[in-house]
Amino acid sequence: MIDNLREFGGRHIIGPDTEVLGGVFFGSGAIVVDYEENPWPYEEGYALVEDFLGQRGVPSPMDIGMAAGDAVDQLMPFSEKNVCQVLSAQATARNLKRIEREDEVNLSLFMGGGICHHQTLFGGSLIRLLQDRRDVGGTVSVEMSPLVFVHEPERHTMAAVCEGRSSG
Repeated sequence: MIDNLREFGGRHIIGPDTEVLGGVFFGSGAIVVDYEENPWPYEEGYALVEDFLGQRGVPSPMDIGMAAGDAVDQLMPFSEKNVCQVLSAQATARNLKRIEREDEVNLSLFMGGGICHHQTLFGGSLIRLLQDRRDVGGTVSVEMSPLVFVHEPERHTMAAVCEGRSSG
């Protein structure tokens, strides 16, 4: 059972108050924040953050959030279609019917379009890089919480979106 693990596939599981970079988060597959293996998309995002912040001293939390959000919007806009294409291609390459929760998929594959958890992981990664390079304080925390305000919470899962099933 995945829910009680602290590690998966030799990586730490991302949760409240855990490191984002290098970890794994369970969403549409086991999403690996693959900064070490594939730094270029993260560095491209970081460059956008730096461009947004300019030569300011210590940026405000609002500045940081806006900068990371703008970079995410540019490099990983919300796109269920792109997520479905990535997951389908990954399943085909692995001779699987579909990507399951336990199947590792690198976050960098979702450049060009992701959904909320991909965008959150990418934004959190950019903030972590900013913390390391600009000595910005605080803690990055990525958590999954139930969407009690959504009428059909199952609609939020990728299996329902990618397979075209309606949740009812």
